[in-house]
Amino acid sequence: MIDLASNKKFLIVEYILEKKTFTQYQVKKDLKTGMSVVNDTVEFLLEKDVIKKTEKNYVLTDPEGLIELAAFFRNMEKLKIKEISTSLEKIEAIQLVPENVVFCLETALEKYSNYYKSNRVSFYADEKTAKELEKKLAYKPGNTTIIAVYTEKPVITKTEAGMSNWKKLGIKNAEKLKFTTAIRTIIDLYSAKKGNAAEKLVEYLWGKKKLSA
Repeated sequence: MIDLASNKKFLIVEYILEKKTFTQYQVKKDLKTGMSVVNDTVEFLLEKDVIKKTEKNYVLTDPEGLIELAAFFRNMEKLKIKEISTSLEKIEAIQLVPENVVFCLETALEKYSNYYKSNRVSFYADEKTAKELEKKLAYKPGNTTIIAVYTEKPVITKTEAGMSNWKKLGIKNAEKLKFTTAIRTIIDLYSAKKGNAAEKLVEYLWGKKKLSA
C-alpha cells in the first residue's frame, strides 16, 4: 500500500480527478515528477479499481472511490493547529483573518455551493498566524462562530480567488482572498468525515459516482 497523502502522490490524485482521462507520460510531464512515482501510483489505483486502462490511456471510473482512498491517508483533525470559539458573528470573524491564508473545508465549500452554510471559518495557515488570531479573540469568548486553523499538508499548489457573496457583505479584499480548489475542498471534507456535505459538488463535477469507461 502506498501513501496517497504524500505530496507527489496527492498531486497525481488531484490531477486524475481533474483530467479524468490521462496517460502516465502526461502526468509525468505536467507535474514534473518521476515516472516511477507515477507508475507506482497508477498501478495502486488500478488495483483499487478506481481507474481503468484502455488501449490508449487511463480513465477515471470511480471518482468518489478515488477521493475516499486519498482521504483514508489523511485526518483533518490531526492537521488542526487551533480551534477558537468566539462570540463574533461569522462575517466579523472573517474580517480578522489575515489575507494570506487559504480558506478550506466548509468555508471553501460555500464558494462552490449555494446550498451549504456553516458557522465555521476554516483555513490553512501556520502556527504564528493561529496564535496571533487567538490573541485578537481572547476577549470575545462564545460559540457563535468557530474558527479552525489547519497546517497545510499536503502542500497546496492551486487555489481559487474571491468570494462574490463576501464582497456584497463588505468584506475587504473579498475578491483577492484564496480558497482551496473544488477538488481539494472535496478531498478535505472527506478527510474530515464530512463527505456528505460535498455530495452536490461531487455530482456537479463528475455526475455519477461511477463513470462509464
